[in-house]
Amino acid sequence: MTPQVETYNGNMVNLINPESDTIELEDIARALSKMSRYNGHTRSEFGYSVAQHSVWVAAALTYFDEFGVHNDAFKAALLHDAHEAYTGDIVKPLKQYIDPAVTIMQNKLDDVIMDALNVARPSVDVKEQIKIIDQWALSMESRKFMHSGGIGWNLPEAPNHLLPEVMEPLPPSDACQLFMSAWTLIDLGMGEELQGLCQ
Repeated sequence: MTPQVETYNGNMVNLINPESDTIELEDIARALSKMSRYNGHTRSEFGYSVAQHSVWVAAALTYFDEFGVHNDAFKAALLHDAHEAYTGDIVKPLKQYIDPAVTIMQNKLDDVIMDALNVARPSVDVKEQIKIIDQWALSMESRKFMHSGGIGWNLPEAPNHLLPEVMEPLPPSDACQLFMSAWTLIDLGMGEELQGLCQ
């Protein structure tokens, strides 16, 4: 049996050999808006969605303005977890146990998603910036939403005063709209305005 996922819009995405014509931005936005980080174990009415996390990471990229952040960099940040629309958000302890197969699959999905949505591959510098910001997000989110406050998670300290606030979790429909609004802002060349969406 072919390992594939049926999407909101009825596309069948092959997880081993994904094809660009099965990828749609709306499918990604809708799936990520319904997907909770931390497997939903957050102290909040709604799960904190991967969609909200993705918008925050893209907004925080303005921290690296001195590198000349461009549209494709903002889009790469917004899409850094887009593969999870098809694989699900696999918690880190489990992913470390079952890797490297999952990482290979997710990397292949990332490449096809970038091609399908006409986004240039991020440079090594941008990839590193996104990785750093992703860790800052984990630090700030865990402090806000988890019972442990992230204590003992071995996370880097985020420069909070320079970063947007982590929003309260939104209902899925609002999180989906937030993600789509972020994409539209970037398309309009207004990526530096993304922080306004996080208020």
